[in-house]
Amino acid sequence: MSYGEDVERLRQEEVERVRKEAQVNTVVKQLLAVEAWQRLRRVEIVKPELARQVKMSLIQLYSAGKLNRRLSDLELKQLLGKLSESTKRDFDIRVI
Repeated sequence: MSYGEDVERLRQEEVERVRKEAQVNTVVKQLLAVEAWQRLRRVEIVKPELARQVKMSLIQLYSAGKLNRRLSDLELKQLLGKLSESTKRDFDIRVI
């Protein structure tokens, strides 16, 4: 492959990634109340991985038919709490 082909392939991959992200955001936005969506967007700025996990969880719940209404801000906070607890890392500091 030449340099030009590599650049074009990378550009196409980026376009596809952005398109998929936009689709996910469209679905998730429909599943959340306005305040909850705004909160998730703020979380995404600070903790993008946590926001991605929340989005995937919401889509899975919706796909499984377990989510048939919009989640409130309080419910999103609870989900964020549960997911952030599972990803917390404990550090032990020992003074030698």
